[in-house]
Amino acid sequence: MYRLTALFLNEKVAEPYVPINYGKVEDYRILNCLCEGAFSKTDLVRHERTKELFAVKMQHKEIVQEKQRIQNAIDELNILKRLDSPFLPTLKAAFQTNHLICLVLSGVEGRNVKELIKTNGAGFEPASVLFYMAELFFGIEYLHNHDIAHRDLTIDCLHIGRDGHIRICDFQSAKGEVKENTVCYTLCTALEYLAPETLKGRGYKRSVDWYSYGLVLVELSGVKNPYRRDTYLETIRSIGKTTIERPYFPFANDAAHLLENLLVIEGERYDSEQIFNHWYFKTVDWAAIRNQTMPPPPLRFLGQVEDKPLANGQVSEASEEDLFKDFDYDASRLPRRS
Repeated sequence: MYRLTALFLNEKVAEPYVPINYGKVEDYRILNCLCEGAFSKTDLVRHERTKELFAVKMQHKEIVQEKQRIQNAIDELNILKRLDSPFLPTLKAAFQTNHLICLVLSGVEGRNVKELIKTNGAGFEPASVLFYMAELFFGIEYLHNHDIAHRDLTIDCLHIGRDGHIRICDFQSAKGEVKENTVCYTLCTALEYLAPETLKGRGYKRSVDWYSYGLVLVELSGVKNPYRRDTYLETIRSIGKTTIERPYFPFANDAAHLLENLLVIEGERYDSEQIFNHWYFKTVDWAAIRNQTMPPPPLRFLGQVEDKPLANGQVSEASEEDLFKDFDYDASRLPRRS
């Protein structure tokens, strides 16, 4: 009897399970800056309870309001909620502080592609470019299959997760309910990235994402945007040229041929089936790419440099206008997808 009592007293009592909440700002520590843009900053963070690493995209409320981009921020949140693809980020949570709105994303906590190219001083090797272009194909295809047009696809919005796979981010300019023949009119990207049809004043379709896909191929290779010029007028005149000077295109024949059929006006541009079957991808195992069983190119990822609270734990208080009342979100509270 004594022996059984001793065993019972020495037995550790299990602590009650507390559900994980990814929507609490005080649970995150900033480790490093992944990238910084005109309207936002993305940091590598650690969730203190689970020790998981995430990327947190932060935007200043004041700037969002000044630039009249509140609806853009809400639209991005709503689109991120819909995504369920290994080639796109996963939204874990969204919350706000007194001064910031924040998106917690998984799958993109490795490196920003533009920053990586800038740090290395060169583009990727052709084999790596081919790998990333194959993965990006499935990312764009997923968006279009779900009637989403990204409309601002550049290397700025491409991130590589710590698993080595590339993913498309930044959906502030994205638009839902865009069918194959839906016409859009809003110009969403920088001048040198505009597709030729957008300059005609007759609108454009979601195939502009495949035009941008061609420019991503150019810039992943370390080649500057072929339409960037010193003046606005020169840039406008350069867009839509079907023949681009070879100094801008130091590519093998297969890549050059693909580009010549992407960087053209809508109607002449390759569609997804033509891209998929193009001889640029002749060595690609599409099934292995889709299932992410092909080993990605090796990369060095950012370490844990800083270690400070995210936004100093400034929990948001409701304002009179409550402009961001629909911004809070926590995926851990939703039923699991089957």
